[in-house]
Amino acid sequence: MKLSCLYAALAALGLAPLGQAAADEFDKSVAALRAVGGEGQGNTAAGRALQHLAKGGADTLPALLAGMDGANPFAANYLRGAVEVIAGNTLAKGGELPLVELGEFLLNRSHDAKPRALAFELIRRVEQAQKDGLQITADMYTYNASSTGLTGVIPTWVQEGGHEAWMNRMREPEARKRLLGDLREQLANQPPEGIMMVGFENEELGKKFMGKTVAEAARIRGQSPEDAIIDLVLEDNSRIQCVYFSMSMDNIRKKIALPWVSFCSDSASLDPANATDMTHPRAYGSFARVLGKFSRDEKIIPLREAIRRLTSFPAANLKIRNRGSLKTGYFADVVVFDPETVTDHATFKEPHQFSTGVAHVFVNGVQVLKAGEHTGATPGRVVRGPGWKGHLKSE
Repeated sequence: MKLSCLYAALAALGLAPLGQAAADEFDKSVAALRAVGGEGQGNTAAGRALQHLAKGGADTLPALLAGMDGANPFAANYLRGAVEVIAGNTLAKGGELPLVELGEFLLNRSHDAKPRALAFELIRRVEQAQKDGLQITADMYTYNASSTGLTGVIPTWVQEGGHEAWMNRMREPEARKRLLGDLREQLANQPPEGIMMVGFENEELGKKFMGKTVAEAARIRGQSPEDAIIDLVLEDNSRIQCVYFSMSMDNIRKKIALPWVSFCSDSASLDPANATDMTHPRAYGSFARVLGKFSRDEKIIPLREAIRRLTSFPAANLKIRNRGSLKTGYFADVVVFDPETVTDHATFKEPHQFSTGVAHVFVNGVQVLKAGEHTGATPGRVVRGPGWKGHLKSE
């Protein structure tokens, strides 16, 4: 179907109030973007078309997203660019996004549509609050998956009363029937194909299902995904640690570019020599990934900015005294790395891999990493936040 026909259909619903001439012009512009290929093919015409489309209103967004269906990756990037500009301009003017209002329609057209709209709206609200005088910052890690237990899809009502009550309740026929219905609703939003199990208490279960998705485990067991979730949790007598693939890399890149967002790992420090389960790669690669992949390789932010948002910025946000900068009187926490080679290697399937490119590390003035090898020194000490009053005794 021609996009102008789709646009006309949307106009009939009151979603795209343009005449036929404008719809035809819109159709030509989208066609120019869809003709973009590799090695610059069609880029000049696409640039003009993008300028034309970017002047459109929010009512053009549904048809633009529809134009992404079947587009090659180069063309899809141009179309996404037009969507971003229009959505950003609309929100900046205080307008409404049909991206949210037409969520179900758009999600059928583009998996990224609703997350993009929500990200734009969140950023807009934060930056407006900052302009109003509020001090608001955020932190993030740069992977497109989160990590928690299967409790991420199991409703809280079944967990009430503690662990034993939770386990016993799932064995009750009526409670299980209700729970199955709730799980089906949860899995409609977070498909079982995107939930990978990485941590078990039961060694035999771990051998069989470690690194497999809930969907894969359900097929192996001959069960529905929701039945498999309940029975696996009961058999393991734990929440089973999982990785949830539910994030948009486009949104991640957009947030990396925001100057008020610092970087975290959201993970404990681990030793591959003692690791028994899998884990999220953020435990090993979060910081090297910012310096290597996103600063050096993708050039989303300069190296200087990446370092600031890994050091002095979070230290200032957390009000940690005398850390985060190379200054006289500060604790000597120093990392020496090669910006040309620093690289993260941990993956979701093989997470227990150290990053490379870091030569030396000093903690509180004592060298703990020398030429990439641990020295055996353990000079770490408790880091106090603004609520700590003990330092007043020495001042």
